[in-house]
Amino acid sequence: MMVSATVETLTHRTLKWLEQRGVIERLSPQIPETQHSFQAQTALTFLTSSWFVLLIVMHPAVLSRLLALAKPRFDVLEIAYSCYVGVVAHDLWFFLIHSQLHRIKWLYRWVHITHHRNMGDLNVFGTADMDPFEAVAMVFSFYAATLLWGAYVVGSWNPWAYTALILLEANMNMMGHCGYRQPLWLAMIQSWGICLTPGVAHAKTHYIHHLDPRMNRALYFSWWDRLAGSWRDKHPAIREFTPAEQLEYELRAFRMLAGVMAKWLPPKYTSSTPVAALLKAAKRLAQPAQSLLLLASVASCHAAPA
Repeated sequence: MMVSATVETLTHRTLKWLEQRGVIERLSPQIPETQHSFQAQTALTFLTSSWFVLLIVMHPAVLSRLLALAKPRFDVLEIAYSCYVGVVAHDLWFFLIHSQLHRIKWLYRWVHITHHRNMGDLNVFGTADMDPFEAVAMVFSFYAATLLWGAYVVGSWNPWAYTALILLEANMNMMGHCGYRQPLWLAMIQSWGICLTPGVAHAKTHYIHHLDPRMNRALYFSWWDRLAGSWRDKHPAIREFTPAEQLEYELRAFRMLAGVMAKWLPPKYTSSTPVAALLKAAKRLAQPAQSLLLLASVASCHAAPA
């Protein structure tokens, strides 16, 4: 819980810092944030729902099998593959359960409404602001099932890959609830490159869900919502960028980087060939007319679910 509180606080402060410097902006600037610290509901959720995984894992028969079959290998390709498959599987799991929380009125009224107190004022502190029952059903049960799958079906499991999946999803969940427009570089960092997948969801996708709870019930991809007819990529509360505006938005970080380097690096470094070339490249990237290749990459990443 303390780790979650620390990470959410650091992420929120980093995003606010970038916003204050004009690098990123809120999806709906006219709607002010209302949460500014780690939520008591999140703490309650962690304390009362994490027992579900522990109860299963700490069972003597399960624990002994998990320890015997653990194969810790720091293989980057294996970890990347496991994370991608895990995210896809969890997104379907999440979509199916999340849809029922909206379809069954009493479940929404008594359980899921806790999470939907956050609407257009959404930020990272609302990520795990949910009812403990919901956390067990959508999050902890999946992680328990993943362990059991490795122990009883596959016959082995990699603790490195399992930990990486949890860290990746925690990061993607926070960014899905951050309430900011995501430039490509930020989406790449938070998703570890998964944002390049066709039909991937961005912060805007889940933000629309909090504005219109009928739509966008998956969290990581748009595939399931498109198949179910619950996909929406625009909302009146969110102003759509033109291609030129989107390009300018993507390049703000480059302009800030060039400015910081020019201001703080000693002249002897800024005049050296490598640094001078880097500064020149950053300044050229800040000119939209000379950035058509970057525009093409941005458009390909943001076209489907932006």
